[in-house]
Amino acid sequence: MADVLALARAEGGKPVVAVSVGGAFTQYAKRIWESRRVPVYPSPERAAQVLAALAARGEIVARPARPLPSVSPFDGEEEARAVVRDVREAGRSAMLEDEAKDFVHVLGFSAPDHFTAGDVDEAVRAANTLAYPVALKVLSPDIPHKTDVGGVRTGLRTSEDVRRAYGEMMESVARQAPDARIHGVLVEQMADPGLELIVGGIRDPQFGPVVMFGMGGVFAEVLKDVSFRLAPLAKEEALEMIREIRGAELLKGFRGSPPIDADAVAGTICRLGDLLAAFEDVAEIEFNPLLVYPEGPPMIADVRVALK
Repeated sequence: MADVLALARAEGGKPVVAVSVGGAFTQYAKRIWESRRVPVYPSPERAAQVLAALAARGEIVARPARPLPSVSPFDGEEEARAVVRDVREAGRSAMLEDEAKDFVHVLGFSAPDHFTAGDVDEAVRAANTLAYPVALKVLSPDIPHKTDVGGVRTGLRTSEDVRRAYGEMMESVARQAPDARIHGVLVEQMADPGLELIVGGIRDPQFGPVVMFGMGGVFAEVLKDVSFRLAPLAKEEALEMIREIRGAELLKGFRGSPPIDADAVAGTICRLGDLLAAFEDVAEIEFNPLLVYPEGPPMIADVRVALK
């Protein structure tokens, strides 16, 4: 059998893998397969994963060469660089959420209206300026995950809600993160509910700017259903990223839910790639969740930016 398959592979040009499970005889058979240059795997699952990887590689190799996309300029680049300078001067490499929201907002990304408040009275005045409902989020360079310490309150519909939630939130943060430096709270207008996705980017030491896309919210950590591309990238590459995740069917509309605006999401992915190419100070950036809708631009509900 090994001789026949090795000959068939050589003449037909098709990849051949073998599955061999068992004990001592399996090891004997494995040496025979491998002497004919036929790779052997201990389970059908492993062999299927290998063939899937070969198929994916074949699709990539068959793609026509694409010119490197040009990076479109940002209208608010000077204002964004001023945010970066302020963070540097404060002696930090990670932006607080209000700084990160200001950074992406001046670059043309959509984010909810917000204010920064230093105490409960400022928080109430800020909330009254915005349209209810609002959210409160603690601002601290020592608390990367605010929900873990009770540092987020959402769906607040009155000034009394804001005052009560502020006290409860600050008490929880003081109890669970007593040494954290608190820089106030972010008072933010609640975004309309949408499908939660994640779009992010890192500056890889070998490959340079890399963009990530996938299912957001808790799914980003639990399912790890993501795709990657080098930045900058063309719109068709961004659409490929959307189509190739396992949850792609959910994005097309599922059980009566409308499909997302894929072109708008692809535009956000491309612009994030442009941001990484234009701002070499940015080491990591993540929109999670990015709320997307059947029509219109996605809304950044939470953003994290780390500088080199």
